[in-house]
Amino acid sequence: MAAYGANKGWNYLQDEHLGRTFNKGASLYTVGTQDKMDYGRHFYAAKGKDVTKYARLYAKQLEDAKGVTPGLIKTRLDKTAKVAGNAKAREEFYKLYNRDPAFKSNVHDIQELYGKAKKMGRYESFNTYAPYVSTGDKSINPWLKYTERMSKKGFAGVQDVNDKKFSGYYSKNPMIFFNAKGHQEGIKELQPDDAKAAGEIVKTLFEQVGQRTLPVVGGVAGALAAASHVGNKNERKSDRRYQSKYKNTK
Repeated sequence: MAAYGANKGWNYLQDEHLGRTFNKGASLYTVGTQDKMDYGRHFYAAKGKDVTKYARLYAKQLEDAKGVTPGLIKTRLDKTAKVAGNAKAREEFYKLYNRDPAFKSNVHDIQELYGKAKKMGRYESFNTYAPYVSTGDKSINPWLKYTERMSKKGFAGVQDVNDKKFSGYYSKNPMIFFNAKGHQEGIKELQPDDAKAAGEIVKTLFEQVGQRTLPVVGGVAGALAAASHVGNKNERKSDRRYQSKYKNTK
């Protein structure tokens, strides 16, 4: 119990304050349907047990949503990458929020567009929805403005708050990288299996007992149906106000 408590305390310190550093040569993994990673923009990645969870649960979700077989994409870092602790990520967010009226207005726009965002904290909703603002104009793209600031502070990424707390995945250390220098080392085709996915999430739910209050889940099928990422994306696509302001074409 003492060892478990110490390990949990250390993970909390890393999540909230110390952040995590991934050395040159470290491997990161992304589940997706693309053939090639675009390292010129942000990308979502995971390590350790999170990779197994995404390879089972998120792969099945993607296959159902897009009708194509997803892959597990391996990235090898060409340079050491530091992921900011949540306290630092929030601190820099609020510096921009309080000092930059345009940034503040755009953050409010994003939070007001979706009912789910209103139930989150200001930074949490920003972390969840802002990465999907696709226009390259920094004057109306708060995510680009924020990540540029974080890059200047020496960070290559932040924790994915949505998958950590809100999406139903309850990942241990999901990450959003925006300034990671790496190259794609390969893609492994995934064959999502309902039985394996069911077994994985049951195991995960048991592991979470005592760590947090579990969400109300209507059995394994209910958990697998918690398609937050796809639902969020469809919600954005159908919102004309969002599309007209932020989804500028090149």
